[in-house]
Amino acid sequence: MARTMSAFRSTAPRLSMGGAILVTLACAAPDAPGVASAAVFEGARVITGDGSVVEDAVFVVENERFTEVGSSGDVDIPRGATRVDLSGKTVMPAVVNAHVHLANEREARVAQLQHMAYYGAGLVVSLGHDEGELGLTMRSEIVPDGARSLSAGRGITTPEPGRSEVPF
Repeated sequence: MARTMSAFRSTAPRLSMGGAILVTLACAAPDAPGVASAAVFEGARVITGDGSVVEDAVFVVENERFTEVGSSGDVDIPRGATRVDLSGKTVMPAVVNAHVHLANEREARVAQLQHMAYYGAGLVVSLGHDEGELGLTMRSEIVPDGARSLSAGRGITTPEPGRSEVPF
């Protein structure tokens, strides 16, 4: 049985980050006149984010949003939609890593964010120990092929042997 995204309302934030990557790939071609602005992804195993797994799934992305997810044959395919075969693939919402220590040098931090995105993280959160302003300034930055990052700045730390650069 196909489900509209209202059925996944509680998981929508988790679905939208994972969808952003797929939407970018699916909608990269320019729209032709009279063609729907939709992409249909077929054949993948889909982990929906609410604990459900849909084998041989079909999901529809319209206007950069997941609109329907279901088993093959249960989803209404919009006329003129771009079709993408994902047979043999698994699609899941992006992972949020809520405890990470990121580098304080820009090049190393970008490399870490790209590495984390490769393994499925859409967002990482550094809750302290960041020196300077880099972590705070990169919060609004989109790193190519990288996870988004949030930072609490230096945060609240306890005295540690050898810590002299960042105040407690």
